Amino acid sequence: MYKKINFGKEDKIFLILLTGLIALYFLPFLTSYLPYNDDFYRIFKGNSWDDDGRLLPSLIIRFLGHSSSIYNPAPLPMVLSIVTCGFGSFLLKKLYIDNHDPYSAALMAFGFVFNPFLLLAMSFQMDCLGFSLSLVLLIIPFIFAVPDCTRQKIKYHCYSALCIFLSLNCFQTSLGFFMALATIEVVYGVYKNDNNIKLLFGRMFQLVLGFVVYKLFLKLPFIANIARRPGRTEFVEFSTKGLNDLGNNFLNIVRAILDSFSQMQIIILGILVVLSLLFILKLYRCNRRAAKIKNADRLLFYIAIFSPFLIFLFSFLPMCFINFPILGKRYMLTSFSGFTFFLFITAGWYLKKQRRILLVLVPIIISAFGFSYNMFNLLECEYEFHKPIVAAIAQDINSASLDNKATLYVGGNLGRSRYFKRVEKNFPIVNDFRTNHAWAVEYQLSFSGCYLERYKRFTSMTDVTGNDLKNMPILTQSHYYKIYRHGRDLILILNN
Repeated sequence: MYKKINFGKEDKIFLILLTGLIALYFLPFLTSYLPYNDDFYRIFKGNSWDDDGRLLPSLIIRFLGHSSSIYNPAPLPMVLSIVTCGFGSFLLKKLYIDNHDPYSAALMAFGFVFNPFLLLAMSFQMDCLGFSLSLVLLIIPFIFAVPDCTRQKIKYHCYSALCIFLSLNCFQTSLGFFMALATIEVVYGVYKNDNNIKLLFGRMFQLVLGFVVYKLFLKLPFIANIARRPGRTEFVEFSTKGLNDLGNNFLNIVRAILDSFSQMQIIILGILVVLSLLFILKLYRCNRRAAKIKNADRLLFYIAIFSPFLIFLFSFLPMCFINFPILGKRYMLTSFSGFTFFLFITAGWYLKKQRRILLVLVPIIISAFGFSYNMFNLLECEYEFHKPIVAAIAQDINSASLDNKATLYVGGNLGRSRYFKRVEKNFPIVNDFRTNHAWAVEYQLSFSGCYLERYKRFTSMTDVTGNDLKNMPILTQSHYYKIYRHGRDLILILNN
């Protein structure tokens, strides 16, 4: 049922080289113990991803932790993520990067992890495995050979839909990556004069089937009780207002994406986009010079021509139908890997010769390494900056001699370090590292020895407003925070 995939000497070189590149790319996150936001909460509370409808990562981390609860097996999830990404890149190479030496192929396949938003996602010590699995599972349907027998075709579509179902159980917004790969498959078919319109409709059927099965799965009584958050997700309405909301979501997401990049990243992406458009132009000219295109292939031809815009759209399309703000959640743009992979392979298809590919892609990948290491160093700097402040807050709370059943209400945002403020001017994407938000500080307090176990947001208080704080007794204050006593409870207000 699988397409014939040989594994020769050049494939070994490719796999070693690319896995080494991916490992170096994520090396800082691999070699350090630096929990990030949700990691703190999962370490102390043992909360899984079940509530988010992401049951597969929960099962895997439970297996690694030898328990029905969630423990911290870091850095093993990152190690497995690197292996998973290496395997996924190998599959992509066998599918779309033929007739290239292993060195050029490794550079082209690196586009799979070049996605800067994926780096945000991989900052989570335990979530990273679910993110990488959600993408690689969507590659597997493309390695299935389309059978001739009707019964085998049913199995083929069911297996493909199963991979989509499992991917949705890892991370739902990666679904756009499947759409991007289906478009790349069309472009590759036009490039190799191997068009198959039925294959495109088959991909559409698999996508719908996998998504419907996942939605029905979430409605099962047992699953609905543990996967509550997907049921509470608000989608845009099927109405005039819904269309306006869809348009606003589209514009907001595009604006959030474009506002994320540094000047250097814009230049790099601009170079790759130009090379991609030159390849598309070459593809267009070759097909126009050929004999008259058949009506059945005309749709595929136009999809290939507009593929850069379609793949960019698919990188965030599933998120357009959800009512939530994109700012602060750009780590959810894992499907952008489809767009970066497309830019890398089309650049390679256009340049063709090894020397040209190395000349263009090596500096780009080295720049990506610099971005990755800068992001980790920034996270580490913020962690070291906030650590003594959070420890001081914990000590002040512990000194209050409260009942351990008291509630701590947290509001505001913690201040940023001077280094962070300097970096964010050139890298707007770092604003998504929300290590200073109230809920992030809540997670870190237990890590710093705070004995209270009940934390709530200040905004959830119904009997106290911001104006009421002026008349409340201050337990302690500093440049970065104030702690108020409210009956048997405490209110922590962070000063940004």
